[in-house]
Amino acid sequence: MKYIVTGATSGLGRNLAERLSKEGHHVIGLGRQLHVGQALTKAGIEFHALDLKDTETMSQIMRGADTVFHCAALSSPWGRYEDFYKANVVGTKNIITAMKESQTPFLVHISTPSLYFNYKNQNNIVENDPLPRKFANHYATTKKMAEDLVVNACHEQKIRSTIIRPRAVIGPYDKNILPRLLHLSKRGFIPLINGGNALVDITYVDNVVDAILLTLKTGPHQHGRIYNITNGEPVILKDLISMTFEELGIQVPFRSVPYSIANAIACAMEVICKALPSRPEPPLTRYSAGVFGFSQTLNIDNAKNDLGYIPQISIKEGIRRSAQWWKQNADRI
Repeated sequence: MKYIVTGATSGLGRNLAERLSKEGHHVIGLGRQLHVGQALTKAGIEFHALDLKDTETMSQIMRGADTVFHCAALSSPWGRYEDFYKANVVGTKNIITAMKESQTPFLVHISTPSLYFNYKNQNNIVENDPLPRKFANHYATTKKMAEDLVVNACHEQKIRSTIIRPRAVIGPYDKNILPRLLHLSKRGFIPLINGGNALVDITYVDNVVDAILLTLKTGPHQHGRIYNITNGEPVILKDLISMTFEELGIQVPFRSVPYSIANAIACAMEVICKALPSRPEPPLTRYSAGVFGFSQTLNIDNAKNDLGYIPQISIKEGIRRSAQWWKQNADRI
């Protein structure tokens, strides 16, 4: 089979591309990080450093492909709306255009549970629960717009599609969760909003890849559907961080910070950073304060029932593998 993976130089995209290649498929990875592309090439993956605005080249590359796995996105709690729109909305639109021109039949679109976030505790969220009237940040806003494009392409342009929303992905090539925790630890303590008592979901990357591959077995009645993906093991944030640092052999004390104070600090930091010419990301954003301060867990029954999804790697084992990989490869990130 011939598969296209966009965002193949990202954490999830790279894990997916490597799994598909090991299973003997012809994998074409698209991405911008040339040094990662070289590593993918050595692993037997055809790599193209390609901007997603180049629909003509993309359509040529896609000819004869069976599926496009669209993992590419600008994912950040901070940044200019124009950048998010270009990467997440225009990029997805161009993927759909190239698929139509090349007659590639199936699209697996990687979205995000950030769409659900509304600055309050949310437990057991189902995919069709009402979304906030105003999304928490530009990332969530543009990812919802991208989802709408995919659903429209499925219904009106006859491009079969499935959308998954994986939550807080950890594992090899993670450039977000573990690096951010380690950065916090350098100050000599870990600030925990409301004592770190929020209940959260995370997902080990191999489980996400399993879910993505299960979408290839879906039938017509499942096309156009959206699925939450997690480990199915909600855990207290403080316990999660403690397990992670224990595996890393790091001892860092915790300090509880009330959400009201953390949010006020985040608001002030955002005002300051917006006023600076380079508009750097604040050390703490309102969104980040909210994510760490409020519980959010997802219901994965639809993925279990429709896809046959059963997480194979537990949180405890996933953290152990993540820490082990980090200790062996941190200098290469």
